[in-house]
Amino acid sequence: MEGSWGPLAYEGLLFLGFRGPEEASSIHVGEPVKCFRKSFLYSVYICVGPRGLVAVKDYSVSSLKWLPAFIAAAPTVRYRRDPKLRAFSELYYSRLLRGVVNTPRILSAHLWERGALIVKEYIPGIPVLDSRDPGAWRMAGKALADIHIRGYALGDANPGNFIVSGSSITLVDLEQARPSDPASIAWDIITVIAYTHLTRARGTHLKELIKTYVEEGAPTGETIRELKKLKYWTPYLLMPHKIVEAMKIIGNLEKWKHSTQTTS
Repeated sequence: MEGSWGPLAYEGLLFLGFRGPEEASSIHVGEPVKCFRKSFLYSVYICVGPRGLVAVKDYSVSSLKWLPAFIAAAPTVRYRRDPKLRAFSELYYSRLLRGVVNTPRILSAHLWERGALIVKEYIPGIPVLDSRDPGAWRMAGKALADIHIRGYALGDANPGNFIVSGSSITLVDLEQARPSDPASIAWDIITVIAYTHLTRARGTHLKELIKTYVEEGAPTGETIRELKKLKYWTPYLLMPHKIVEAMKIIGNLEKWKHSTQTTS
């Protein structure tokens, strides 16, 4: 456990020893259980049983997923790769940030020597990254601003981690969350933009997210200065054709921030 986190306050049941997704979820949904996921690299299973369905996250599965992100973030933010540290972060920040943004209820945690697995409340809805509703993107912008203003950063600010259902938005991934500083907030902003470009989501929707983020009072001038440093732009080594567009977004962010300051 990272010392700066303080004592771990978690909810739900705690089990020591290996359990697969089916066995872990059966405690909550009964048997028989059927679990499925999008691909073998995807760490979240949806498990269905006689009493309902739950989301099960296996932190040992996604260790490889973090390798390219770890390399890209190396100049700016230190990512957690250890499965148990990522699980501890999920447990800790799911409760800590629930007063800022909706987070899934933790049902049980299963820890063993080389891995970890957490069973969570299943959150129905649409990931913001897949949504064509500008209102969903604005909700994500407000949620991200609230998190940053309260002194936290996500580390992995993928808009796909925000699930929208009607007028409600829920943040479902907190394994890289941390106390914020200008560098970690700048990295959150870059990852929001980069994920949107990687998935070819509509630029107008990203604009809605960033503009709402600024209107809610974020970021600070120091973070804007950080964003102009080359070390934050490593994700664009994979998509250099998008870097001008990304820099234009940062320019708009600065312009909107100046506008809100002069009118307040």
